[in-house]
Amino acid sequence: MSEYDNNGRGALWKREQRHEKDVLLSGNGELACCKCGHPNKFREVAFRNTNTHEKSPTLDTKYEHIDAPVEKPQQKSDNNETFGNDIPF
Repeated sequence: MSEYDNNGRGALWKREQRHEKDVLLSGNGELACCKCGHPNKFREVAFRNTNTHEKSPTLDTKYEHIDAPVEKPQQKSDNNETFGNDIPF
């Protein structure tokens, strides 16, 4: 039996919404890199579009790499370090 190829596919599941702007659907997918063919996993989320224009899409989507590093915000240091008196000014 051959291995199932999930490239170029994804799936979305309905999520409970508490507010109108919350994520409506979320899921994972996989796309091959165009240069080497290595699969890239991504997370997809869909939001209900609140724009009332007649040509606006029903859903807005966002894609994020699953393997992408998450940047942590820098925290202020509570370090009360004192500098020596050897500073020349």
